[in-house]
Amino acid sequence: FFMDGYDTVSAMTTMCFFFVAHHPEVQDRLINEVDELAGRVGANITGDDVKDLPYMAQVYNETSRLAP
Repeated sequence: FFMDGYDTVSAMTTMCFFFVAHHPEVQDRLINEVDELAGRVGANITGDDVKDLPYMAQVYNETSRLAP
């Protein structure tokens, strides 16, 4: 039971970085989205601010679809 969730976040994050690294246009769009948010809220982006990163959420969801 406990092993079902073992290391899932780090594995998903690693796969997300892998896919983004192979698609520079996605990486550029993510950087622009984060830069735009940082311009509005400052350098200290909080967990509440992450909801204002819709493209990042889409990339993460697509990663979970491609590498479940």
